[in-house]
Parts: sequence; structure tokens; C-alpha cells
Amino acid sequence: MKIYLIDSFYPVNTRNEKIANSLYTGLPGVSINVVSWNRENREVRKPKYNLQLYWKKSPAGRLLLKLWNLYGYYKFLKKTITDGDFIIASHWDMLVLTAMMKKNKQKIIYDNLDIPTSGNSIVLYTIRTIEKMALKKTDAIIFASRFYKDLYSDFKGSTFILENIPTFTPIKEKIRTTIKNQLTISYIGLVRYFDILKNLVDVTKNKPNIIVKIHGGGQDLNRLKSYCQGISNVHFTGEYTQEELPKLYERTDLVWAAYPNKDYNVKYAISNKFHESLFFKVPGIFSCSTELGKLVSNQRIGFVINPYSLQDISSLFDHLLVNANLINDSIDRLEVFSRNSLTWDQQMSSINKYLLSDNL
Repeated sequence: MKIYLIDSFYPVNTRNEKIANSLYTGLPGVSINVVSWNRENREVRKPKYNLQLYWKKSPAGRLLLKLWNLYGYYKFLKKTITDGDFIIASHWDMLVLTAMMKKNKQKIIYDNLDIPTSGNSIVLYTIRTIEKMALKKTDAIIFASRFYKDLYSDFKGSTFILENIPTFTPIKEKIRTTIKNQLTISYIGLVRYFDILKNLVDVTKNKPNIIVKIHGGGQDLNRLKSYCQGISNVHFTGEYTQEELPKLYERTDLVWAAYPNKDYNVKYAISNKFHESLFFKVPGIFSCSTELGKLVSNQRIGFVINPYSLQDISSLFDHLLVNANLINDSIDRLEVFSRNSLTWDQQMSSINKYLLSDNL
């Protein structure tokens, strides 16, 4: 059996790296092949699985340039994937390309890591329509969020939930916050959504007893750094490896995970930060008016704010500064809640069984 996983950017994202490695480990003897697009001429490292790359300059954030070059990548895919039993298409745009080149005996699995979204209702309708057409040729969907599944209730194929749970050894006990009137809040991840992060900075820059740490790189890093010049309680540490995650979480009281809840995808997504919050027993700060925000609020396993309201953010921080016990109470509930959570390997096992049972 031969499986292809199609990505649109190299290095492949962490989720696809984990999927490919899990398939390689869980399905011995099966040919695992990742096809991706090296859009920034990144240095290539040799993985366990087979890797095939399309080389064409198309930097991240340049959407029109990507669309212009997409046909070239499609031709590369058609030339590269001449056989194979299963094709896992990562994201809706790769699903569309895969559906266009599907051969009779091949099966398509759609890795629905983000639902199509746009601030323009006409664009959103168009994208969703194109996605629905591609789904007619799709045999299974892997949902990256439990909240996505209801949005695809008309789909008749097999469905799986594979949320982005870390694969580290879980922390058994988190060190409790004991110092009143002092907090460390960390943002850990791709530095984007400048306007939201700016709100975090604006609220805390006049609160010297709050330390903000920004861990990671991304398209808004330089802009945010420039904005924070002269602000002494905001610190940037740059990019990090997955192996460094446990230490980053160990050194913070709260993790900032508030994303723009006006975005259609954010309303239904479960961010990596949520699972890391569970995993490392560090309460997160999430956005209201989202399915994830409702879950966090109902279970009291973190804190929920309006990310566009400086007053809302400031009120929460002021409250927590003098009530460290609220953070510790959340940690206790995180520990209880996490006991019933599936691991990454448990989620992957059902996908592996599907692949083996449908072995052509």
C-alpha cells in the first residue's frame, strides 16, 4: 500500500509532520510519501518518510502570487502522484487539486485542519461551494476540531477527529502560582493577528507586575517588536523547537490563546494552545463567542475574554493579580479534565485501522 500526504508549504506544518511520522510508525511496510511545495527555498532535511518537493518561489503571505503559481504545483502533483492507494489532502485548497486529479481506484482523505474562511461573504460562499464539489470525490474526512464535524453533516463518508494533541510525556503536576500581584503571561506560537496581540501589549504595558513573553516567529513578529520598543515588561525570545515547549510552559502562569472571534474558522476551531494548556496544566486565555470559549467557560478550565476589548482584558488581569487562587483552581480542573482526553496515538489508531481495512 502507498499513501501520499499533500501539503502546500515546506517545511510541512507540525500537524502533518506528526501524521506522516505516525503513519510511518503505525503502518510498517507501507510506503508513506509527503509531497510539498518549497516556496521559500528552505533548507531540506531528510525525514523518515519519502519526501518530494516542488521548487517555486512563492513566499508566505503573498496570496495572489500563490494563486498564480498554483497551476504549476498542480502539474507537479499530477506528474508525481501516478499511483497510490490513499491521498491525504491537507487543507481545502489541496483537496480541490487532489479531487481534480483523482484516479479511479484512489481514495481521498481530507485533512480538515481549518475550515474555509473569509471576511467577505461572497468569497466565503464561493470557497465553500468549491469545497463541496471536491467533497463529492472524497472518501473520508479527518477533523482537526470536534466542532467542525457538525458543519459537514451532509458528508456520507467516514469521519475521524484528530485534534492537535502534543506527543510529549504529560506533566503530572504543575507548580502552583503563589505570588500575588505578579503574573507571567506567554504567547507561544506563530506570531500573527497583530491587532489582538497589540491589545495584550496595550493592557499590560502600564502594569509592571505583569511580564509578557512572546515565544515564536511569524509574519507579524517584526511589526510587533517595533511597536513594543521601549516597553520593558514585554520580552521576545524568537523561534523555538517542539522540544523546548515543556520549559516554556513551565515558566509561565498563563498562556495567551485569544484569537479573532470575528473569523468564521476561529468560531469552531480548537487551537493547539488549548491542548497544550491541558497537557502542560497551564490555564489559557481564550476568546468569547467561540465554541472553544464555551467549553472552557463551562468546564472552568481557563479564562475567556473579548479579545477586542481592552477593558475586558484589563479587568481579568487585575482580578487575577490579587486572586492567584483562581489560577490554581483552574489547574486543578485541568488535571481532572485531561484524564478523559484521548492521546494523539489513540486518535491515530482509528485512522490506521481504516487505512488497513480499506487496503486496496
